[in-house]
Amino acid sequence: MFGFASSLAIGYLALTGTIANSAILARGFKRAFDAAVKGDMREARSYVFSAVSAPAIIAITAVGAFVGECIRGSNDLGEPVLKVIHG
Repeated sequence: MFGFASSLAIGYLALTGTIANSAILARGFKRAFDAAVKGDMREARSYVFSAVSAPAIIAITAVGAFVGECIRGSNDLGEPVLKVIHG
């Protein structure tokens, strides 16, 4: 039962992440297309680069937040022990 629930949760996270990243890419490519139609190729390149790099930046930010939470949690667990040890 736990295996089914965990695979369902991971599938849900993968699906929502894929949908969110696809929406980010589509929005950036649409803006790039609009800029290219207007003849502003520099702006179009900027939008394409932003669209491609945004999902990676979001993922890195999420991992950084998770690591920060883990460090804060370990600090909360270890602080009472260190107070007992060091008096």
